[in-house]
Amino acid sequence: MIGSLSALSLMIAQFTYNYALAAFTETGAPMRFPGAPFVIAATIGAIAFLSLLMLRKRPDHLPQAHD
Repeated sequence: MIGSLSALSLMIAQFTYNYALAAFTETGAPMRFPGAPFVIAATIGAIAFLSLLMLRKRPDHLPQAHD
């Protein structure tokens, strides 16, 4: 399951990053920015990291398990 999700995300990332690079480096682009795919990847990584941090927090009012 994880391998399938990884392969799917790699396919989606290829199209997304290639499109972003082409859109920001073509001659008629409003702004020339060849680093756009890196900014997209960093943003996705930051969102994933923040969601991981929010997932790990546990409310203090829950009882703790006893041995």
